[in-house]
Amino acid sequence: MIHSVIISGYRALANFKMAGLGQVNLLVGKNNTGKSSVLEALYLLKTGGDPSALWRVMTRRGEQLPPEVRVPQGELDLCHVFHGHEIKPDSTISIATSNQSPEQAIQFKAIPARREDNPTLFAQMPAEFERTTSARLAISITGSPNPLVPLVPLSPRYGLRPEMFQTLNNMAVNAPRIDATSPQLVTTESWSMPELMQGWNTISLTPYDKRVVSALKHLDPTINAIAVSLLPQFYGGYQRGGFKIGKDGKEQPELIGSMGEGTWRMFAIAVALSRAKDNLLLIDEIDTGFHHTVMAEMWRFLFATAKDLNVQVFATTHSHDCVHALSVICRADVMSGSEVTIQRIETGKSKAVAYTEAEIKAIAENNIEAV
Repeated sequence: MIHSVIISGYRALANFKMAGLGQVNLLVGKNNTGKSSVLEALYLLKTGGDPSALWRVMTRRGEQLPPEVRVPQGELDLCHVFHGHEIKPDSTISIATSNQSPEQAIQFKAIPARREDNPTLFAQMPAEFERTTSARLAISITGSPNPLVPLVPLSPRYGLRPEMFQTLNNMAVNAPRIDATSPQLVTTESWSMPELMQGWNTISLTPYDKRVVSALKHLDPTINAIAVSLLPQFYGGYQRGGFKIGKDGKEQPELIGSMGEGTWRMFAIAVALSRAKDNLLLIDEIDTGFHHTVMAEMWRFLFATAKDLNVQVFATTHSHDCVHALSVICRADVMSGSEVTIQRIETGKSKAVAYTEAEIKAIAENNIEAV
């Protein structure tokens, strides 16, 4: 369990700390205060420098350099993850937990790219990288435990090219991993169909798939089963298909894509929660697609399952209703050691303001605006 985290140099977070964290933590604040950045930083920390995690958080934001003749697919523009949107020698991102056993830390630092520093990696690089004689930077990755890859060589435009990403990703796949499970990130777009298909296949026909059905019952009590309807190659991107839902009193199942935003969102959250055992579940804009009348049940399900599976939850919201619904899992007499917290993030402030369970109860009972 993470009790506090310090993030420096990541996006808008020059020097930021969250403390007093619990099992479930809801991040609130105005637009562009860094709520999503906190989730991303935790994701990068817990994935141990996995290049696929970096690729995911950047591509979802569209942070790519314009395509060129030699690189028609484009390349990730790494400057955006550094504070001030600038990379220069010694630019550094650091993310670390405290009061966690074992404590974890990771650092990304821009350094000159030199073959002698990592000959094994340079030997695997695409030939085009080796032919270039201009000065290069690389991102050195260090931390505890040891990161999956030690170095990310950058292009002359300070980008990460697709072929270099593939080389690094292959190295990461074969590297020893510390955690048996992975942190699960649910973005504002939820999960794509291929992501959900992969996630569902890991929990289908296990006790976890019953938890997913239980979650969906909060939206429609007649739902009794979930099954794959079509192979994933028939769908792509963020199209909603590939699954069907069985309902009480109906002979024919319904396609999940026809059941609305809330059903797909709850499906993604429940699958991600089941896969996050003994790790983190990170949810951006958790209230997306949910009517205010189901938010209390959503929080009850999330809290109970997170405790059962030893999952620590971090979520963001802009919704007044979502904050007030959170109070249903709070205890009015708890002022310290809260299992549920609100973390208020404000522009220019180096530390989040933490609210205890008792304070969350008071916010709801007195209809106080907290977001």
